[in-house]
Amino acid sequence: MAKILYPAARDRLLGAIADNGLRSCVMLSGDTHTAFVSDLNGDFEDERWPVVAAELCGASITSPGRSQSATARIARENGHILHGDTSIAATSCCASRVRAAWRDSG
Repeated sequence: MAKILYPAARDRLLGAIADNGLRSCVMLSGDTHTAFVSDLNGDFEDERWPVVAAELCGASITSPGRSQSATARIARENGHILHGDTSIAATSCCASRVRAAWRDSG
């Protein structure tokens, strides 16, 4: 989810998930030219907030995007990002789980 571009919409969506006690929510997003797996909570600046959803952010398939070292730096500097990768993730979804497997895009 866009951390800076759409904070009000993000806050409403994550608040609705938390307020309604929804569990096992996964957001699928993209357009960052890098693949990320993130915890989503009510306040990205305060890691004490409970995680209410997970995010799988897909990399671009038509542009090279960031370098792996830049991607790793972004992940290190943002505690809610659990994994960052520049390769393509094959993602499958069903009612009981979501699975993403990264593979070398080179």
